[in-house]
Amino acid sequence: MTTKDIAIDKDNREALSFNLQFTFLYDNEFITYTNFCGEKVARLKLMACEQEVNKLDEKQHLDSLGNLSYTISQASNNVVITITNPNNITVARIKSIVFYDGDDNSKVYYIAKNVAALPNADKLQPWYIYPVFND
Repeated sequence: MTTKDIAIDKDNREALSFNLQFTFLYDNEFITYTNFCGEKVARLKLMACEQEVNKLDEKQHLDSLGNLSYTISQASNNVVITITNPNNITVARIKSIVFYDGDDNSKVYYIAKNVAALPNADKLQPWYIYPVFND
């Protein structure tokens, strides 16, 4: 075996497991939480917040400007999350967008995007999710 070879030392007593790596190609605008891949009870809600999400504080309380409507559609090689422009929220006040579950008293965050540095016209642009295969 050379230093370029990789061997998997597994016996039949254990189930083979896989680690997934999520890479967001957006200059660290996205924040994922530890329960990102966990089971969801219902359709996630999307909220606009007036402060940026802290990447190091998983228990951060976020002040909501209100919920946003979104649709999910599938194209040939990706999934598109389209966010509807809200009538009751001033887009200039939006600093982050967060997918969450729960109610006003107890929210569980799954994924967030900081949009404070973006022009107002780009804050609600669709999110595209697609696989990237590395060699």
